[in-house]
Amino acid sequence: MGITSSEKNYDYIQYGLEILLINLSKLTIIYGIAYLTKQLIPTLIVHLSYMLLRRYSFGLHSLSSFVCTITSIALFNIIPYFFKELILPTPLIFLISFFIFFSILLYSPADTENNPLVDGEKRKKLRIKSTICCIILLIMVAFVPATIKTLILLGGFYQALLILPVTYKILKRRYNNYELYE
Repeated sequence: MGITSSEKNYDYIQYGLEILLINLSKLTIIYGIAYLTKQLIPTLIVHLSYMLLRRYSFGLHSLSSFVCTITSIALFNIIPYFFKELILPTPLIFLISFFIFFSILLYSPADTENNPLVDGEKRKKLRIKSTICCIILLIMVAFVPATIKTLILLGGFYQALLILPVTYKILKRRYNNYELYE
């Protein structure tokens, strides 16, 4: 007996709800910690900067929800705590900005084993969108106070790292997974 269309739809909806609940629980933990440690604004700035780029550039995912949660606490709660008052010198701001821009320009979108980006046209559109988002992010950096610059660049830096081929290699993950389907 084959699986019917309604069974596939049910499985699809169930999977989507599970992902939603998992992500809401992670966000609750991350922002709960941020609230309790009075780091809500720094966490929000870093996270939004990261997500602006991540939306179209994709990149590595943790292999488990637990590892993702622990990594997210480190990236969005702990590290911003130490960087929130840091004022970067202008040459370093330019250097980090160039690193983020060229990483996004050259390596986005980066797929995963579970989500290969097989459609070449879709990859091209995602690269354009992620580059536009990157430009917007870096323009914002030019107009915000120094401490906020640091937090925005931190979020962008995280995302740039997560799409680099060398990061995939270090973590022993397959890169350009779409090539297996060509």
